[in-house]
Amino acid sequence: MVELSFIEQALRDGHNLHAFRSGGGLRVVYVRKPAPACPETAEIGYGEHPYVEEALRHCGEDIQAGHRDYKAVYGGKYDHYLTGSASPSSELDRWLLNGHSFDIRFQGGQFVFEGGYLYQRRLPKEVEAQLKALGRRREQYRRRRNRATSWRKANKYAAKFIELLGSQTVRARVDGVEIEAQRYRFPGGQMGYSWQVVHKTNGADDYMPRRRLTVKQSTLSSLLQELEIRIAALRRKLG
Repeated sequence: MVELSFIEQALRDGHNLHAFRSGGGLRVVYVRKPAPACPETAEIGYGEHPYVEEALRHCGEDIQAGHRDYKAVYGGKYDHYLTGSASPSSELDRWLLNGHSFDIRFQGGQFVFEGGYLYQRRLPKEVEAQLKALGRRREQYRRRRNRATSWRKANKYAAKFIELLGSQTVRARVDGVEIEAQRYRFPGGQMGYSWQVVHKTNGADDYMPRRRLTVKQSTLSSLLQELEIRIAALRRKLG
């Protein structure tokens, strides 16, 4: 269990915790005074790591040490992490990995977690079947010596890589919603799918409404334990 006492006390003292995934996939956690009083000087704790549990631990250590200089911690005490892990260590870590952020505050004698997420249904089976029925369109491409095909560059130029490696797109109408779906091939041969709603008729269900998950517990440790249950249940519901 991560040592949470310093974070817990900071939240009881009126600070808020915010966590998110950086562009490189790192899990980032900081504790500061709530808005509008939130300049950099209001930050009292910071932590980053490929996994959220360690980012929380680093943040607690930073609060205990009086909020150290970034370079003294990362590149000093700890390695300067460049990217986060693609494999989640927990349901809360998966929450950040999937691109959702969250906030925790102390209110009314309870620790309150709030996190926004997009409720997006799974790709309809009939559309997925159409994509699978498409033949793979093989396109030739060259790897130049001065252009490394690392995942970092693949992410930066994702659209270009998809174009080079071949993709197929179909449009279909399901329950009054017009969906554009794409089947593409990553370097290494793995197949992936992406889709979006391009048109919605009046009265059709909203395929991607933004919703919030709110969980309350009397202690921070019990809140994190409850989140493992609630996020897993939400993930099963969303499919």
